[in-house]
Amino acid sequence: MWRTVHKLQKTLTDQIGPRRVADLIKKRIDAFKAHIPLLQVICNPGLKERHWQQMSQLVGLALPHDPTATLSDLIDLGLAKYVEKLDEIGGSASKEYSLEKNMAKMKDEWNEMLFTFVKYRDTSAYILSAVDDIQLMLDDHIIKAQTMLGSPFIRPLEDEMRAWCDRLTGLQDTIDIWLKVQAAWLYLEPIFGSDDIVNQMPEEGRKFGKN
Repeated sequence: MWRTVHKLQKTLTDQIGPRRVADLIKKRIDAFKAHIPLLQVICNPGLKERHWQQMSQLVGLALPHDPTATLSDLIDLGLAKYVEKLDEIGGSASKEYSLEKNMAKMKDEWNEMLFTFVKYRDTSAYILSAVDDIQLMLDDHIIKAQTMLGSPFIRPLEDEMRAWCDRLTGLQDTIDIWLKVQAAWLYLEPIFGSDDIVNQMPEEGRKFGKN
């Protein structure tokens, strides 16, 4: 808006009435620009109740932040002189918010991930199949989660992030053990499932071999 009205001032040089309107609008915009740093602080989507409490303690006033609060309310409280310090709190809130969004994104990605099972030959057994994509995402998410745990801004989310990291590593361990057991079973099944071996087994052994 400022750039547009600045161009209009030059364009309307010879038109007194329109030029006066352009000058007035630019003057109002210039006056409003002084409040943009404060506006950026209070409109930060990462601000939580704890951040508002920190800012309130900083300025020594209970800052209004319900849906009815306006920029004018905060300007009237004299917050402009605290903008730099408030921006530090806002910066921390932004970093925490980014970590929170990344964690939520990881969890959402698992909502679409399915484990695939296929029937093994003519047996009644089903085996885990096509786990490459799952393992790739699992490795990626474990690295991300551990990296995020090392962030100085993770403290408000630390317990939740540690629980998520433990869940991922637990899933990784489960899949690793599952695949090892499955590989051993796939190796032994043709041996113990063959007719020659089964026929030489006692009755109980035959049932086991067939199963």
